[in-house]
Amino acid sequence: MMAKVRSLPVACLLAGCFQITGLMGVTFAAEPRDESVLDQSSGQSGSTNRVILPTVPLVDQDNRTQRLDRLVEGRTVVIDFVYTTCKTSCSILSAIMAHVEQRVRDRLGDQYVMVSLTVDPAHDTPFRLKVYAAQFSTTPHWYWLTGSMADVQQALRAFNIPTFGRPEDHAPVIVAGNVRTGKWQRWIGIPDPDAVARAAQALSKE
Repeated sequence: MMAKVRSLPVACLLAGCFQITGLMGVTFAAEPRDESVLDQSSGQSGSTNRVILPTVPLVDQDNRTQRLDRLVEGRTVVIDFVYTTCKTSCSILSAIMAHVEQRVRDRLGDQYVMVSLTVDPAHDTPFRLKVYAAQFSTTPHWYWLTGSMADVQQALRAFNIPTFGRPEDHAPVIVAGNVRTGKWQRWIGIPDPDAVARAAQALSKE
């Protein structure tokens, strides 16, 4: 049976996101060019540089050992980077991820996976991630990952996410990619949820 998304908090968070950005005079960024998340400085459209996914063991919200390279193999992946005690943008990113999952599930079937990787592994146990995740979705396609500090930091570095400083200092980032083709897109800031969904669908057709 398909898991149900808890739509009310997600809808409220997304509505708040649009209201806040509107009041601040901020507009969503245009859909980004294809690029490698390892070499954004090139600005080359359709870059073929590949993300080197680490083989370190991570742990999901159900206390199962996962490896990113195996988890996303042969599938389109959408990834964000959050932590459970975040008081700023993390809940908005999670709501965006839930919206994207709702949009792509019927079109992509089993050919997609959602990943939320903690930036605070010292605090975010599998249980804490499971409780946090339940606010947004219980779909089996969405993995919330933690692990040892060293293993999580190695995974974060694969996506150019800084591993120094405090968790609250991290920028909001969402990444979508197709490991087979090596094509990736990333959004720094609060993206248009529909743009992320469209990008994921386009990447799956490569």
